Amino acid sequence: MAEWKQTGMVETLEIAADERRTLLLRSTPPAQYRELAKAIDLCQARVALLILGRAQSVDEETERGLKKMIGSALLPAAQAVNALLLDGTPPATMQLIGRCAEFRRHSPLLLAVVPESLITYPGSPSEPNSAAVPLDPDHSHYVLVPGVNWGDEWRARYGLALAISETLPVVAILLGGDEGVRRDLLSCARQRWRVILVNGTGGLADELATQLKALKQEGGQTSTLDPEEAEILESPSLHVIQDADWQKWAQAIEGRAPEDATLRAVWDDYRRWDCAARAYQKRFRQLQWTVVALGVLVTLLAILLPEWKGTVDPDRWINFWHWAGHYAVIAIPILTTGLLAFINRFRHANRWVLLRGGAEAIKRGIFRYRGRAGDYSDEQAGIYRGSRLALEVDKITKALAQSEVNRAGVPKVPAVSSGEDPLTTLSGDQYAKERIEDQLEYYEKTTRRLDTEVKRFHALIYVAGGIGTFLAAIGFNVWVALTTAVVTALTARLEAEQKEASLAQYNQARARLQFVLNWWNSLSSVEKEEQRNRNRLVDDTENALQGELAGWVQQMQAALDQAQKALEEAASKKGAGVSVTPKTSEQAGASARGGQIRQVNQPS
Repeated sequence: MAEWKQTGMVETLEIAADERRTLLLRSTPPAQYRELAKAIDLCQARVALLILGRAQSVDEETERGLKKMIGSALLPAAQAVNALLLDGTPPATMQLIGRCAEFRRHSPLLLAVVPESLITYPGSPSEPNSAAVPLDPDHSHYVLVPGVNWGDEWRARYGLALAISETLPVVAILLGGDEGVRRDLLSCARQRWRVILVNGTGGLADELATQLKALKQEGGQTSTLDPEEAEILESPSLHVIQDADWQKWAQAIEGRAPEDATLRAVWDDYRRWDCAARAYQKRFRQLQWTVVALGVLVTLLAILLPEWKGTVDPDRWINFWHWAGHYAVIAIPILTTGLLAFINRFRHANRWVLLRGGAEAIKRGIFRYRGRAGDYSDEQAGIYRGSRLALEVDKITKALAQSEVNRAGVPKVPAVSSGEDPLTTLSGDQYAKERIEDQLEYYEKTTRRLDTEVKRFHALIYVAGGIGTFLAAIGFNVWVALTTAVVTALTARLEAEQKEASLAQYNQARARLQFVLNWWNSLSSVEKEEQRNRNRLVDDTENALQGELAGWVQQMQAALDQAQKALEEAASKKGAGVSVTPKTSEQAGASARGGQIRQVNQPS
């Protein structure tokens, strides 16, 4: 039979049962709480959870609710935050926690403080108390204290919690409870410990949760309440939880912001930059097409007005149009030069490209987060998932703030679209549907549209060239300049927009996504639950989309560099007239890509 070992003021006894080991501790003399706290291996824990409640027994429905809360929420959350559970009363709750922890692959430290006369173990007194319960081997530690009734150990448990609080933060969790536990709860509130009321477990926990909700609705007036009850409800660290979601429990234990609040803020950042990118893209394309149109228009007017000095026509309307055309030929090149200077000064295209890249980077982080893959998986991130996402987005927004974007006002966050729900966690199948299938549908539609547009551009170029040849053949050589301007504008526009290159990139990205989807659908339901397969699904998808976007950004930067040179040349030739057309067309710089890059899974 194992014997108690004396170490300073603490005696210890190790008991082995079913390959599980439980350490019993008691102090001599009693109430040496600091010595007991030192004897417990607290280096493995980051927070201590003090379990409160004093009902000796619970009904069947309440017990089912307690089992769900403890097994599905409390223990996983405690494991995630490396918590030490400090329980002992009531024995039904203590035993329930032990049963829920039984045979778990990972279990937090479980420390029970109990009256020594009310627990039996190998080597305990031969004549135990009639109310004694057998030692639960699923608890890793027991602290035995004097007492003959359940509840006599509270002072010792509270004293041990105070000693532990010198090393670790303490959080009190109320599961049910009767009026006798109100004073215990008040003691915790006066220590400024975080107090969590578990609504749905009956007793005092439900009563206080209901009162707290009513107080918030009534403006927080506690003047009509009992002073001690008011002191509990006015505690700034009081928190109510009723979901069996271990992530919310972990956040409540550590006092962290809910992950859905973090995701909402990040989603608003994405929508902000996405909306701004759309606006800059639209403005840039409008300005570019305006410059191209003005170039063609001035060519047309130059043909219609072959002489600067027109004779006065007796028809006043003909004279008016001749006069208007005459000054338009002078004004349009000046206006074109002004537009070129405006484009060069405010760089809408540069801002559009930067914002689009930043918005898509945030979107990739959001889908990795929602898909619980990689750094955002339960195995990697745990409770710090929201912090990781916020940190990644912070890097992106800081990079934007140090770029061309910081020379413009901060755009508004657009109104939420109907049906928009970015806050849900996605299973593997949900991710495949919302991210991959939606994007495949977009690629199919866009490639068909691009194919049509490429054919249309080439058809217009061939038609304009044919008309120019025909006009030259019949002697209308002066009109060849107009058809040449149109052909030059369309050709430069087609080359600059990189429609054919975008078409090829989209087909390649579509093929990669289709392969990922086919691979995922080939897995069994068991394989789909494995974290490594979920990681591969999300990583392959996001990498494919990132590669497609990176190719576009590279093309755009090259086009914008070329466009910048054309702008500088055009700006140096004020009043360049017809010669502006090909240069400004060339400067258009692949602006079609903004219409083609549909923000992946954009809310409808």
